[in-house]
Amino acid sequence: MSDLNAVVLDLEMTGLNVRTEKIIEVGAARIRNGRVTETYSKLINPGRKLSEKTIGITGITDEMLEGCVKFAQIKEEFFQFVANIF
Repeated sequence: MSDLNAVVLDLEMTGLNVRTEKIIEVGAARIRNGRVTETYSKLINPGRKLSEKTIGITGITDEMLEGCVKFAQIKEEFFQFVANIF
């Protein structure tokens, strides 16, 4: 595993249906030679209130998302981070 090069992703969403739910947090870790070399993390404003269930599962609250960007505003920088594995 010491020669592993990858990007590990973590998404938190408002629910489980990828067609109707929104991303509320993106996270990624770049791994080179088996070690985390860089991380990326952003809270995302989904444009709607979170359910109590979502808050309970993620620990993310509506107050934490106030003033945060929409995913469209950071998608290019996020995709660049993910795409730059080597």
